[in-house]
Amino acid sequence: MSRFFNASCLPAIIAYILFVQIGRAESPRITYKSAQAGSQATILELSSLSQSEPKVFAANNYDYLLARMSEEGGDLATAIVNYQSVAGRDSILKAYALFHLAKIFRESGNLLLERLYLTRMSLESPNSLLMSAAHKRLAKNSFETGNFDETIHVLTSGQNVSGASNPTAMRYYREDNAMLAEAYLRIGKTDTAREIFSRLLDETPNQTQPDDVALSGIKALDLI
Repeated sequence: MSRFFNASCLPAIIAYILFVQIGRAESPRITYKSAQAGSQATILELSSLSQSEPKVFAANNYDYLLARMSEEGGDLATAIVNYQSVAGRDSILKAYALFHLAKIFRESGNLLLERLYLTRMSLESPNSLLMSAAHKRLAKNSFETGNFDETIHVLTSGQNVSGASNPTAMRYYREDNAMLAEAYLRIGKTDTAREIFSRLLDETPNQTQPDDVALSGIKALDLI
């Protein structure tokens, strides 16, 4: 399972939006079948609705649906505009919109804007289910831009450097700690880096088959 919100979640988002409509006793403007199909006709219908009935469009979070469908179709300009619309109001999907904006700009190489939207997430949607993934991306963003002190701050904030009880979570835990050790190494705190790398080696799940973290730890310890 991906660490980040992905396309497999789109049906659930569509179902939620239609559920809200039913709860308001509204007749759905967009059917589940047409929205899930992601047809150009549905995108055009959503775009038309945004102009003819903007209040209805926003109230039903159709802008988020349009953004998701546009992103999937490669129309990033439309996706960005509509994600920004969702992020600009008190929508239940606000954190998801911010996370997608960060993802779009990361993939375009704009790490500054990625960081901006991830930071907004942490400030405006601190209880979102996506915050763990957002913190990990903030740490990676800081590391990739050479801000190693900030990398250390993010990774030691309490959300990321912690134990894990399943293989997937353990892998992420080890990767985060390896990045933490490397960040300490980059700012000259070799003793702290050595301690973390050594601990990661000791905690290798299968000592007969070292994982990538263990191998990178061995390499780093040889250089210290």
